[in-house]
Amino acid sequence: TTTTNMYEEQLQSLIQERDALVQQHVLELIENQHEIEKLQEKLAQFQQSPIPSHADIPSNEDVQSLQKIIEQQSEELKDLTEKYLVISSQLELQDEINRQKKDTEEKLQTYENQIQHLIHQHENLVEELKTKTSSTISTIDNQCQTDDQQHDKLTQINIKLKRVLQTFKDKIHRIVTERPELFINISEDTSDRLDHLISTVQHQATQINLLQTDHTSTLAMHDEQLQTLIQERNALVEQQRLQSIDKQQESTELKQPLSTQHDEDESNQSLKEIIKQQSEQLKDLNEKYISLSSKFDSNINLELEFQREKEKMEERLINYENQIENLIYERTNLLEEIEKNKSSSIQTIDNEKQTDDKLLKVNSKLKRVLQTFKDKIHRIVTEKPDLFTNVGEETTERFDHIIATVEYQAVQIDLLETEREQLEKQLRNKIQELQNSFDAYRNQMQNESSIKSQQLVSTTPPTDDISRSNIENYEKQIHQLQQKLSQNDDERTLLRERLNEVELEFRKTLDDRATTTNMYEEQLQSLIQERDALVQQHVLELIEK
Repeated sequence: TTTTNMYEEQLQSLIQERDALVQQHVLELIENQHEIEKLQEKLAQFQQSPIPSHADIPSNEDVQSLQKIIEQQSEELKDLTEKYLVISSQLELQDEINRQKKDTEEKLQTYENQIQHLIHQHENLVEELKTKTSSTISTIDNQCQTDDQQHDKLTQINIKLKRVLQTFKDKIHRIVTERPELFINISEDTSDRLDHLISTVQHQATQINLLQTDHTSTLAMHDEQLQTLIQERNALVEQQRLQSIDKQQESTELKQPLSTQHDEDESNQSLKEIIKQQSEQLKDLNEKYISLSSKFDSNINLELEFQREKEKMEERLINYENQIENLIYERTNLLEEIEKNKSSSIQTIDNEKQTDDKLLKVNSKLKRVLQTFKDKIHRIVTEKPDLFTNVGEETTERFDHIIATVEYQAVQIDLLETEREQLEKQLRNKIQELQNSFDAYRNQMQNESSIKSQQLVSTTPPTDDISRSNIENYEKQIHQLQQKLSQNDDERTLLRERLNEVELEFRKTLDDRATTTNMYEEQLQSLIQERDALVQQHVLELIEK
């Protein structure tokens, strides 16, 4: 709601600015119309008066030469401005590359820590295996002496395991009864229902993240559209200002045949001052361009250095792959050693334990089922730790939290989808309304400018050859300015397309790196899971023995 209000305020502000610009433009048009009428009256009086001699007619050669100089310097200013914008965009791109480089280094450091942790756990596992293997024989002898006590303990464990397992089944049955729509096409097997429940939690969390990401991207897209509209509004303001300047120059040029030689000298002096100001602006822009060029050269060197560091990071990734292969090889050897110890331990089991085999098998089956529940819950806790904040390590408490999370996330997904659809609809309507207003305002300005030009040409009575040549020169200048404006629009479009291509290539490179990073994370996660399963299997085998 806050975001929607913010966008409504921005749209209302843009509409108010548009109305103010329209009002200002109407006032300026009225003022220019009055000024043109006054000039036409003076021109009519001038036509009725005797034609002055050739010596009294002011020459426009100096004025035209100064205007050409102003046009050349305006072109130079425009070129330097475009170069400044291009270099600024390249500097922003370089900052983004540096940020990605920092993120990559942090991920590499994380991989190093994980590999060191795996190595440390591997050493502990080997040591624990040796210790437990040496103590297995003595444990078997002690078990032979306490068969009666062991039978009672096994019976109690059997009852406790059945009670815990039944608790899990009751909780799963309760959520199936309360939310049957979450278990469509799912069998009645408790294990299948638990797997589906865990996958539902993961899918709902992912779906919520996607909805939040879509919501953020939608806001960013509408921000970009608003910025585009603001830029178009600024362009209209600039166009209006240029038209006002052109009309002022046109009025000044219409006044020149009626003014004295003193007015012409003042006009020449003002043009010289404009040339001096533009020369100073050119000098400042040249200094900025030289400074940015030096920064750009230094950024090229930084990019080369980044490429070298990238090669080093690739070498480190290759080393990580080798370390992972070594860990896999050691894990295989460890499995073979466990199998050998298992076979040797089975051979040493006393025949007196055969009377309790049936009860042991039942307990083992119950333990495996219960352990499967615990492993599945532990896996989702490991993969989604953010879903289990402030939740205890007790398996029952975690399972209750999973059920509550499923119910809460289903409601949250519905709310997010509804809010996103409403927000997108409102923003699309506002932006379309503002775009239509801007288009109407632009067309109105173009039509009014065309009508005023035609009225000026049609209402001006025929004068001497000098007045006609001035009108023709004005029309040529207007045509040339329109052509230059069209060329500038084409160049801006090409630059924007090139910038989009560079951005796509950069994002593709980032996606490739992210894919490689995810692959290594999956391999490390798989090794950790296999290690945990191996340790758990070994512990269960020792308990059975």
